[in-house]
Amino acid sequence: MQFELTDEIRNLIVFAMEDQGNNYLFDSVDQKTVIKSTVEKVDEERYYTIPTWDSIKGFKLMERFISLLRNPLAREELRGVLFAGKGVFRNFKNVLHQYPEVEKLWYSFKEKEMKQIVSNWYNTLLDSWGLERLGEEPEDTDIVYDDFVFRIAYENEETYQNDSEILFSASELFCLEFEKQNNSEIGFALAELWKNQLATFDPESEFSVISETVEGEFAGTCISFGFGQEATHTSVISALYVEPAFRGLGIGKELVNQCIMGLKKRGIKWVLVPSVLISPFVVEMLLSCGFTQLGTGFVLSL
Repeated sequence: MQFELTDEIRNLIVFAMEDQGNNYLFDSVDQKTVIKSTVEKVDEERYYTIPTWDSIKGFKLMERFISLLRNPLAREELRGVLFAGKGVFRNFKNVLHQYPEVEKLWYSFKEKEMKQIVSNWYNTLLDSWGLERLGEEPEDTDIVYDDFVFRIAYENEETYQNDSEILFSASELFCLEFEKQNNSEIGFALAELWKNQLATFDPESEFSVISETVEGEFAGTCISFGFGQEATHTSVISALYVEPAFRGLGIGKELVNQCIMGLKKRGIKWVLVPSVLISPFVVEMLLSCGFTQLGTGFVLSL
């Protein structure tokens, strides 16, 4: 019997899939899942075997999540759990509890993957019924919009001093990143190169965006400067820093987008990103924000 795959039915099937202690069927007449052993006679026109799910598939799902995870701290801890032997699933959850934002990403990722499995299963049924397949599922809203606040620095007099301290601290941490990503001497040289570059900018033209958790904890910042009278319509993103615990959640991209929008309102026509900022991940993120490569750096025309 044909049936429509509603959100309620999809959730029922996912729930049944995760109950590995029983084998389930979907009852297309009563629109519910039932334990197979409770059905006296399985009518194939009424009952459909739901997708199988086991610990091996669960392990592979965790592997895929880790391979896509951009947060380096959580990624390495979770990868260590997978190959530690006993208690993989329990320890995986324990590590996730230490990274609440990554934990939310995991459950969102898992839910989406499980629902896609059910959709594929249902599409197979649609094929057998001679009906059109389901369309692509819409992308979920990024976690960054629900759990983080983005604001322009120095807009509020009450937070002016605090913003100044935040941006100074973030700049120092940004410099330390050079030493972490390279050996100490090259890292030091890159940091000095970045500091010397700051001397060419107009301090009065600074435009920065700060990201915080909804509880007010600092998450990251994007700092930009202009060139004063020599190039009044051009700005440079001089620093982009995201706290390690919050990396891989889309905060850096949103900081850049918010900075771009703010600069455009200020009459800026070109935004530059110097080569000292570039890493493989940053390249991918800048291209997705509309930048094009110029020499070893990037430029965005507004």
